[in-house]
Amino acid sequence: PHAPQLPTGTAPYDSPGAPRMTSTDLAGVLDFLRAAEALKVQTRSGFTSAGRAESVADHTWRLCLMAVVLADQF
Repeated sequence: PHAPQLPTGTAPYDSPGAPRMTSTDLAGVLDFLRAAEALKVQTRSGFTSAGRAESVADHTWRLCLMAVVLADQF
């Protein structure tokens, strides 16, 4: 079996010249992920179809799934 070919102009992360994440970039990503995690316990004013209070993360997850599933329709 052959290794998959990368599209022109891309390089694996272990290749010379590949983009590298700086410690500042990583700190920003981690800050974002921590803020996103807090949304799991933040409830919305809406409820699920089962009548359960819905978290912001619940709502966002379902909205993202809808966007992925329906993307070809728009």
